[in-house]
Amino acid sequence: MSRLSSPSPDPPTAGLLDWLESCGASFSSVKFPCLHPKLGYRCALAKEDIEPHQPIVGIPFECMVCVPNCLRNPQDRLGVILREMWLNQTIGGDGLLALCISREVKRGEASSFYPYLVFLIKTAEPGTISKWSDDEREDLQDGITSKRAEERNVSELRMHSRVVATVMRYAQQKDPESYLETSEALDDIPAELFVWSYHIIQARAFGRRLPWTSLVPLADCFNHANLPVRYALDTVGDGSVGGAKGCTTDPGEKAGTFTLFPSGDNRYSRGCEIFNSYGRRNNSHLLLDYGFAMFENEWETVNVRISLTKGEAPAEISAYEHRRAALRDLGYKSVRTVKLQRGYFVEDGLLMFRVANVDPDETDNGLQYETLDLLRPLDKNVEIRALVGIMSVIREVGQGEWTTSIDEDEVELASLTQDGEAAEACFRKKAALEYRLTRKLIVSEVLQKLERAYLILTGSSERGKEEMEEVPADKKKESRDERYEFYLESIRSLADKNS
Repeated sequence: MSRLSSPSPDPPTAGLLDWLESCGASFSSVKFPCLHPKLGYRCALAKEDIEPHQPIVGIPFECMVCVPNCLRNPQDRLGVILREMWLNQTIGGDGLLALCISREVKRGEASSFYPYLVFLIKTAEPGTISKWSDDEREDLQDGITSKRAEERNVSELRMHSRVVATVMRYAQQKDPESYLETSEALDDIPAELFVWSYHIIQARAFGRRLPWTSLVPLADCFNHANLPVRYALDTVGDGSVGGAKGCTTDPGEKAGTFTLFPSGDNRYSRGCEIFNSYGRRNNSHLLLDYGFAMFENEWETVNVRISLTKGEAPAEISAYEHRRAALRDLGYKSVRTVKLQRGYFVEDGLLMFRVANVDPDETDNGLQYETLDLLRPLDKNVEIRALVGIMSVIREVGQGEWTTSIDEDEVELASLTQDGEAAEACFRKKAALEYRLTRKLIVSEVLQKLERAYLILTGSSERGKEEMEEVPADKKKESRDERYEFYLESIRSLADKNS
C-alpha cells in the first residue's frame, strides 16, 4: 500500500467531522479526507496501525440516518403520517428511507443530520452509470449492462410514483386536513431528489447486520476492496441488536454505537489507505451502484448461455430426450447460464457439451454411458467434440461489441493511470476500460485452458505441456486451479489410452 497525501478538509467535510465529534463519535485512527498520489481520488488514511477486530470508527446510533431516527419526533404532518405507516407496516424498504432522506434534506438546518446531508450534497454525488451519457456507456462494450442502467432510470421514477401514491392513499383515509398537508409536503419533494436519495442508499448504506438499512457517516467514506471487513451495532438494554428486535421497533435515540473493523487477518498499517468491503460484488453491480469497476475483480463473471439443441428428425428428437433426461438426473436443465470466472474451470459448461455429444445406445434404452459417468471424460472423440463446441460458443462472447483488443485496452488504461490529474478527469473512461478489459481477460484465460486440453487430446500432448509452462509466473496460480489440474490428468490418461 502506498503513502497518501492529506489535504485540509473542505468546509462540508470539516463540518461533518466536527458534528461527529460533538456527538461523541470516535475515529482517532482515521485521517480523512486524503488524496491518492497516483489516481487522485478521495480516500481515508490510517493514522496508526489498526489491528484485526480493532474498531476503525465508532459512530453513535443517533448519527445514523435510518427510518426510526428520521421519524422519532416528527414535527410536520408528513413525518407523522410516515411514522404511522412505518409502525403499522403499511410502507417500508428503501422507498420509505429514500422519502425520509428527501424530507430531511428539505428540512434544511432543522434536520438532526444537517451537517451530514450538506456533506453528501456537496461532495458525495452518487456515481452510478445510470447517470452516464450514452457515449460513456458505449465504452463498456456491454449492451446488457448499459440496458440495465437505462432500465434503472425508469424503475426509480416508477418507485417514486408508487411511494407517493401509497402515502397519499393513507393520508386520504385519515382526514381531509391530513391529505391536504401531506399533498403539499410531497409536492415540495421533486422526483429528482427522491432518486438522488435512493442512489445514496444504494451506494452508501449498511444493512445486512443491522435492524434497519442505515447511512452511517464517515464509515461510508471508505473505498471498496475485496478484504475482510465487518461491522456491528452494539447490543444494549435487552441484549438485542441496537436495543431493538429490528423491523418496526423504535430503539430509542441512545441505542448504541456502530463499529467498523478489519476481520480475519486483515489489518491496516500506519500511513496506508483504509478500505471497507461492499461485499462480493461483480463489476456490473459496482458500476450500477457506485460508478466504478475493479480491474481483475475476483468476483467478476462473464455469462454464457448454453442450450441443448433439439433436431427435427425422429432420431434426433429421441436423442434429445435421452440427453435432457441425463442432464435432469445430474441436476441440470437443458438451458443453462454458465459463469466464466478467473481461476475456475468451466466444468458445468463442458458437461453440457459432453452430454450433447454422447449418442444413445443401440437398444434405445438411454445413453452409451451411465449418467454419473458423464461427470468426467470417458471417450476421446466425445471429449474433443465437447471442447470444440464450448470453445465455439465462448469465442462468440462480445461479438459485435468488443471493438478493441486486450492489448489496445491495456495501452489505453496505462495512459490514463500514469498521471493522477488525467485519471481523475477521465474517471468514467477508466471505469469502462477496467470493466471491459477484465471481462476480456476472463474469456481469454478460459479459452487458453480449453485449448490446452484440446491440444492434449488431439495428439499434441507435449505441445500442451509446453504451453502450460509458458504461462507467466504471476498467472500460474490462476491458470492451474485444482479442478483444472484434475481434468488435465483425466484427459492425458484418456489420450494415452487411445494412442
